[in-house]
Amino acid sequence: MRIERGFMRSRIARRIVVLFVVCTLLPIAATALLSYNHVRKLLFDQSYQHLAQLGEAYAGVLYDRLWGVSLLLRQVASDAETAAPVPLRSREALSAQLDALVLVRPQGTAALMGTLTRPFAAPTAPEQKTLAKGESVMRTFASPDAPTVVVLAHAINPLDLREGFVVAEIHGAYLWGETDALPAVTHFVVSDAAGTLLFSSQGEPQALLDALAARQPYTPNGRLAYENAEGPELASFRELFLESHFFVRGWTVTATRPEFEVLAPIAAFQQSFVLATGLALLCIVLMSIVQIRRTLVPLERLIEGTRRAADKDFAVQVPVGRSDEFGELAQSFNTMTARLGRQFTALSTLAEIDRAILTRPDVEQVIDAVLKCIRSIVPAERASVVLIDRHASGTARVFTRGPVDGAATELVRIRSVAVNAQQLGIRPEGAWVDPDHVPPFAAPLAEPGAALFAVPISWQGEVIGAFIVSVSGSTKLSVDEESRVRALADRVGVAFAAATKDEQLYYQAHYDALTRLPNRLYFRDQLDRAIERASRDRTEIAVLLVDLDYFKHVNDSVGHAAGDQVLNQAAERMRRSVRGSDVVLAPLLSTAVAATA
Repeated sequence: MRIERGFMRSRIARRIVVLFVVCTLLPIAATALLSYNHVRKLLFDQSYQHLAQLGEAYAGVLYDRLWGVSLLLRQVASDAETAAPVPLRSREALSAQLDALVLVRPQGTAALMGTLTRPFAAPTAPEQKTLAKGESVMRTFASPDAPTVVVLAHAINPLDLREGFVVAEIHGAYLWGETDALPAVTHFVVSDAAGTLLFSSQGEPQALLDALAARQPYTPNGRLAYENAEGPELASFRELFLESHFFVRGWTVTATRPEFEVLAPIAAFQQSFVLATGLALLCIVLMSIVQIRRTLVPLERLIEGTRRAADKDFAVQVPVGRSDEFGELAQSFNTMTARLGRQFTALSTLAEIDRAILTRPDVEQVIDAVLKCIRSIVPAERASVVLIDRHASGTARVFTRGPVDGAATELVRIRSVAVNAQQLGIRPEGAWVDPDHVPPFAAPLAEPGAALFAVPISWQGEVIGAFIVSVSGSTKLSVDEESRVRALADRVGVAFAAATKDEQLYYQAHYDALTRLPNRLYFRDQLDRAIERASRDRTEIAVLLVDLDYFKHVNDSVGHAAGDQVLNQAAERMRRSVRGSDVVLAPLLSTAVAATA
């Protein structure tokens, strides 16, 4: 790649500029989006909390006013019971709160102030129980074309409801409050338990009533968002409990606010954000153009090094003498190529070991190949392979090679080393051996200042040995190097499994499964050898045929299982009756053969 004066004609330069711009836009966009969502959530939470406080305060005002009217009715009822006229001052006070006040008696209705919009019907039986307790009874009459009428009734004498009632129609402006006196940009809606609108400081809030009716599950307090004709709205509602004093199910008091009013603080931020983003992009483009001039030469060297690494030249080093990010990139590239070289070497070595295993040589030959190549894949000073001796309980074979720097060092086999299951209880992923408690099988590698890393060798779920490497005390194996040690241990286990499988196949081909005596194939081979040896040494051999009489009667009378036991006992007796150099042939049907040399 040739660096030209018009460096922006370079595809790399253009890509870096685009990359810088995109990398700038993405964080800015992500930050703006996250910030917007976070601020929006905070504004919503604050608005909901404020609406909840306003709704609670408004509900408290409604309850206080209803309770105040109830107290006035009690006073009027007391005066009516004593036949005392309502004082003029009290009537003036009542006129500010009530539209009408009447006495309903059996002999007729007497208007103390104004007239009721609707006649007061006789109380129902549940209402009479409430009136008899000295409480008031409230009735509401909602109409879509007129304000809601709220009526309170109180018994003149709770102990004798036949004396009549005091009925008051509450002044709407007093109960609900003047619309102009309510908080700005906040609307209040009051509905009864059936969802009927009682009061609204704005137009018909049908969308809010539908949202309240659709809330699931039912909760007395909460928040919700809904859509009306003017846009999204936020609402906080709470239930005003009235049943205990006014014999009416609770009202739902809702405070609402338009969403655009809640998000008004964000609108000013959007304009400044666009300007700041434009300035940031301009600065990034200028800085990226300046930086590209200093980038192309190191990139050229990195590209050349990458091409050489692609050709498996892992010894390549990128000479970038800089202390900035490109210097770190060059150092990382050099570290990566060195690591790839080690991994490639390790894979090649493991492939060679796999080929050795596939040729099915002796296990010791595979172990010898593993120990020879250990230094090429891990920084080990010495290494050994421990295999539990299957033919001698409590002992193991230890194969050790070291020091690995000496090319003339040969394989050393140390036998009769005491090993038990507890000593070989190494974790599957491997473990570092405690230098103060080195097991006997690791003693050949135990040297001052050396650290031992052991990995178990498993076969059919059992630990059959261990693979141990010795490194200097200041050296620590990396995760990849520990993985390579485990890979070598697994290959030793595979070689052991292959050898064991060959032994099993040989045994199955040359020995009888029932009596564990050599079969005719093995006997014929041994007989040919004995004949050749006798001919060479001018000696004689003998072949004895033994027949089990009436063996068929045993099978027919007591079964084939008993016949198998007879064959096993006969084979064992014949085995004990001959010398170690003699061969006993497994019986075919009821015949046994012994050869004596």
